[in-house]
Amino acid sequence: MHPRRGRKGRRRRISRLVPHQATVAPAFCQCRVVGCGHDCASAAGKVSPDNVDAACRLKVRPEQEGVVAPVVRSLADAYAHGEAAWPRLIFDGDQLVGFVMGGFDPDSPVDAFRCGIWRLNIAAEQQGRGYGRFAVEAVCAEASHRGQRRVTVLWVPHVHGPADFYLRLGFRPTGERIQGQILGELALT
Repeated sequence: MHPRRGRKGRRRRISRLVPHQATVAPAFCQCRVVGCGHDCASAAGKVSPDNVDAACRLKVRPEQEGVVAPVVRSLADAYAHGEAAWPRLIFDGDQLVGFVMGGFDPDSPVDAFRCGIWRLNIAAEQQGRGYGRFAVEAVCAEASHRGQRRVTVLWVPHVHGPADFYLRLGFRPTGERIQGQILGELALT
């Protein structure tokens, strides 16, 4: 089955997330972000014993391996950072297509680490299909739900880095660098 086509071959959109404002979830949520907080999400939505192996096998393109940590490292970081880390798997139907980890630490002494995208890994064969944008929107929706007004991201300045991707989504460099990485920010509306 084509990732953007339903069972009968009709095109379907990868839905855009909106901030969690309603107290009642839709009867059938098409958000496809596992662990979104809607009634459609199940315990399997988060990284679990049932899906952790698949998550750890997720691979980006070979030329990107030096600019983003593998999922296994991200899961170790999520464990080490406890409640501040927000790791989520991105699925299209039952197929795992990506991993995103937001970070929400309002008490961080570093402003850039209070609310942001800590990691984004989209499977090599799934890139260019909207899943990365969707994952970023998931973090932004969670940030908005938590009352945040901006989201930050760090990226490695590299020919195969994600700078163009984040710029297309509206992130703007702040002019600051942290550990050699460019800091970008996106204002939430």
